[in-house]
Amino acid sequence: MLCALCDSINVTDLILLAKANTGVSKADEKKWKHHSTYDDIVAAARAGCELCKLLVASLDRGLQRPPWHEVKYKEVLLESEREGLSTGFRVEIRGNESVVPEKNGSEILNAVCFGFGEHDDVPLMLSLQAPRDRIRVVEGFQIGHYTIDPDLGSETNCKIARDWLKTCDERHYECPLVEDKELPSRVIHVGSDDRDPYILPTNGKFGKYIALSHCWGGHISIALTTQTLEEFKGKISMARLPANFRDAVLLTRRLGFEYLWIDCLCIMQDSLEDWEIESKHMGQVYHDAIFTIAASTASKSTDGILHTFTDYELSGISISLKLSKDGKPEDHVDMVLPNIKRENLGDLLRDEPLAARGWTLQEEVLSARTLFYGHQQIYWQCLHNYEAADGLRPWKVVNQRAFRYDQIKDRIHLPQGLQNPDTVKSRYVYERKNTTKEFHDSQTCRKLIEEYHKQMVVDYCSRNLTRTSDKFIAFSGIVTLVRDVLWAHGFPNSLYIAGIWSSHFRQGLIWYYKDDVSPSIQRAPSWSWATTNGKIAFNQTAFNADFTNTDIDPLLISHDVKLAGQNPFGEIKMASIVVSGSTMIMRGVDDIITNQKSKPSGYIHWDVQRNGRGRRKTAFYTCRLGKSSMFLYNPHPRESDLADRTGPSESNMEPNKIYKANNVRYKVLFIAKQGRQAHGLVLKLVAGNVGDENRDGNEMPNAEVGAADPDGSRSHAADTNVQMKTYRRVGYIWLSEKHANGNRYFDSYKWAEYEGWERETLDLI
Repeated sequence: MLCALCDSINVTDLILLAKANTGVSKADEKKWKHHSTYDDIVAAARAGCELCKLLVASLDRGLQRPPWHEVKYKEVLLESEREGLSTGFRVEIRGNESVVPEKNGSEILNAVCFGFGEHDDVPLMLSLQAPRDRIRVVEGFQIGHYTIDPDLGSETNCKIARDWLKTCDERHYECPLVEDKELPSRVIHVGSDDRDPYILPTNGKFGKYIALSHCWGGHISIALTTQTLEEFKGKISMARLPANFRDAVLLTRRLGFEYLWIDCLCIMQDSLEDWEIESKHMGQVYHDAIFTIAASTASKSTDGILHTFTDYELSGISISLKLSKDGKPEDHVDMVLPNIKRENLGDLLRDEPLAARGWTLQEEVLSARTLFYGHQQIYWQCLHNYEAADGLRPWKVVNQRAFRYDQIKDRIHLPQGLQNPDTVKSRYVYERKNTTKEFHDSQTCRKLIEEYHKQMVVDYCSRNLTRTSDKFIAFSGIVTLVRDVLWAHGFPNSLYIAGIWSSHFRQGLIWYYKDDVSPSIQRAPSWSWATTNGKIAFNQTAFNADFTNTDIDPLLISHDVKLAGQNPFGEIKMASIVVSGSTMIMRGVDDIITNQKSKPSGYIHWDVQRNGRGRRKTAFYTCRLGKSSMFLYNPHPRESDLADRTGPSESNMEPNKIYKANNVRYKVLFIAKQGRQAHGLVLKLVAGNVGDENRDGNEMPNAEVGAADPDGSRSHAADTNVQMKTYRRVGYIWLSEKHANGNRYFDSYKWAEYEGWERETLDLI
């Protein structure tokens, strides 16, 4: 039962009202006529109005109110009534992002809100939903999202997935064709209801297959080994498969495919030789799969993929909303009060177990299409866009395409549009068709290098690896395809050196630690992000523009990488680079007295010490760099985000206070000037350099560097003529704002013009 005012609410009039209020101030907005006072709503609720009952209950919720304490909506409403300021309740229809519907006809209007006064927060928001076969369009807008089938393995959900793939293959010009590819060395033939799956050695056979992305979560009860290979070539009992694998087999069958690839059933787990061979091709496995099934919510192999949630959890209380004032009773959508938060793909990519596993990043990045299984529904992501079973998207349609990593995804998969260049529907196809090769190559590599460092490397370092020695190998599939893009777009000699690219080595060096997790000294050199076991970040502005050329820029002279196995991008025994660069001595200075003009000239991010004792925590580091005295701000690890360009204010330094500093000698290597900022690395001399104990560290060595490879670097492993000192990286410096030295101001971004730079050749380990 509804009261007369609630019964009059309809979709058509709500849309017309929203359009009429477009561009109008709140004071002049027209309001939907509803109950005027709290007592009126209570009376209607007591008379049996289901909608008013929900509204009364919602008014007991808390509202954040300045100065940031919580009060109940009911108290705020009654207070405004006592003061004669109440304007009654308002009713609005909303899309994904705003109260006012977008003009784009693909917009979904999926909520009706009840509020009062000028508060943007509303006490009651009801979700609109309808079955897929009963979705209505009003005034050019889809009304409501699709009702979800609670059984993720149902035929309804499988049909949705098949339709997504069909649409992608037939209409998405950004996406590769669904066609036969050379199969991996082994695949699982999924069998049928009458036959168990089995391992199929492919011997170069072509076909279509699906890959599984999952979390191991510890020991897996069944795996391919040298002992089980012959048995599994005959059959793998479905009863023996852990839930994740069993569900993946069932899905592959229901989606119409014969072949499935699962790492621990297609690579022999007790053969180092087989692992070395197959691990080099894992990136290609996900790249060539028709799509990848992502077991997003399963933390271990026994959790399962095909969950069923109770319909009540997402449906809750349901009330019919008419499409128009005089419409037929069957022309309605359901207004639903959800009992739990509705998940979306962003939640899965950020919060669920699969998002925390190191190996799965390259599986996501390299897959052209991914079918995600969440707690509540299924999702689809391809190079064109993403879909959810409920039809909702958290962003505007124009911002869809791949959720992230679109630069590399666009370039490692051959778009259908390149085969039909006159039919342009892809930004990438448009770029390829309408730009010169030189311009396109330049833009491609700049964007790719930015995405590689700021997104993929940062994301990867935030994830966990069961075996920390997998740091390189679990990223090698991405590296292989990034290399191919660089080679094809103007950098044919670029080499991968323990995490950085020789063609863009300076960009690869300007990262910093985001937490205090001790690094792995044996796994990677100090200058490589791969040495870390925790989160890192790159300077947020470092990729906004090209570096400015200066006379003191560093040059990569040579490199030395010793691999631990056959994979050229896998585990290493050691790595070092030789750099010809410009350096200055930096010392912590005791008894520097601040004055009113003292202001930090930038940031210093100390690396985590390898002895596990953490790093410097003092807020400021006072030092003498060359001939200049500097105050450098040392952000707290949890607050060290260079995206905050405001920096510390002058008030951070108390006037006439003596700041003590540890008088340790470091060397700063100039890395790059970029507009009004500069980047450098803090280095420390490695103990054991003969004759260096009593030196200042500023002497010029007599280095002989020999001939370089075409890419500008060469291995110096056997070069006995090169005489140089060896350093470790211990920090990163970023300078931007002006700083004071006595009564004189210096521009930090003119760091490259300072006197005192010495040119030398350094061995960095």
